[in-house]
Amino acid sequence: MNTRNRNSSILAPAAVALATIALTSTAAHAAIVTTGLSIHYRADDVDNLGNPGNGLTTTLVNLVSPGTHNGTIVSGAGVVQNGAQIGTPYEYGVVLNDTSQTYIQANSYRIGGGVGINKVTSATWEFWLRADSGVTSNRGALYGEFPAGATNNTRHYLRMEGINTGTRIVNYDEFGGGGGNAASDSPLFDTSVFTQIAVTKSGDTVTFYKDGVQVGSTKTSSEVYFGSAITQTLFGQRAGGQNESFDGQFNIIRVYDSVLSASDVLTNYNSEMEVGTPVPEPSTFLLAALGLLGLMGTRRRRRR
Repeated sequence: MNTRNRNSSILAPAAVALATIALTSTAAHAAIVTTGLSIHYRADDVDNLGNPGNGLTTTLVNLVSPGTHNGTIVSGAGVVQNGAQIGTPYEYGVVLNDTSQTYIQANSYRIGGGVGINKVTSATWEFWLRADSGVTSNRGALYGEFPAGATNNTRHYLRMEGINTGTRIVNYDEFGGGGGNAASDSPLFDTSVFTQIAVTKSGDTVTFYKDGVQVGSTKTSSEVYFGSAITQTLFGQRAGGQNESFDGQFNIIRVYDSVLSASDVLTNYNSEMEVGTPVPEPSTFLLAALGLLGLMGTRRRRRR
């Protein structure tokens, strides 16, 4: 094979490959674990069309099943863009404000579909967030299932504790008022730093993760729920007006009716962080592909 033919055989596949990449480089979010996924809110895709929210946003479409268990932002300033986080999972966030008691309410959602009588033995909560300052009792609510207007009798309750202190943990309570809980190792998060926090529950074992890495595992005590039927699920506040929200942001929220393994949690973390990796614009790929194709044409004409 002469040099010209060899160059053509190399350039042709390369040009095709670049053109293919150009057409696929704008793909949606990298693959995450979807088995058991029931709730999926994103501040950078509030409508399931890939559009980020803004200060007027009040609804977060549930990307798993749009129209079912959508989230409503209550008493909030919508979504902001974080200029220093362009191209990362934290570029957009739902603003949480302690003073105005901002929270997100999911319509009629309950883990496993239960009303609060039965314990749930397979669940995962995943939050991509930033906590900026402490609140009353240094607590920041993440998730809770409640009867109407109740502050106790929680079916599931997650909260951040020790914000602005050296001991920054996440606490899980199976049934509020039952006296049993499980706490993460310290510190699970850093104030004013964006973090992925994941909590899994398998039977009575609760496991905590920070940025894809397990940081603690412990067991809950056996509790029994004596409260009324669950009617509301909140992200970012305790029910009934008791203020446990915090100043900061929710960027991504996922709730699973299944237990993610350590590798699953890491997969979700890596998948999101890959989104922040710089990728050449499609136009760059196209120009490169066209250049290669043009070079091929020039060589062929010269050969004739």
